[in-house]
Amino acid sequence: MELIILDQHGAHERILYERLSENPRDEAIPLLSPIVARLPEDLAPEVSNFEVELQALGFRFEPFGEGALRISEVPGTVTDPETALLAALHALAGGEDLAKALACKG
Repeated sequence: MELIILDQHGAHERILYERLSENPRDEAIPLLSPIVARLPEDLAPEVSNFEVELQALGFRFEPFGEGALRISEVPGTVTDPETALLAALHALAGGEDLAKALACKG
């Protein structure tokens, strides 16, 4: 007899990572209710620099006051829109692994 212990969260992240590594672009899924995301001061200016990339990933948003975005659509793999958008923006701005950031924080 053999006992196998599996970390479901880690396994799910790995599956998402491999899927996003192959193709980070995803279909935009409308949110039932838009979410307002507050941007850290260091990331707020980066939104305009990476707007095209974020939209290609499946994020749809618009400015919503000073330092905030109103998120209306997200990639199909996202369960936490604000965290995922901030993780993607942080990864793009810092030259980090985008698939890893979205798999972990999305």
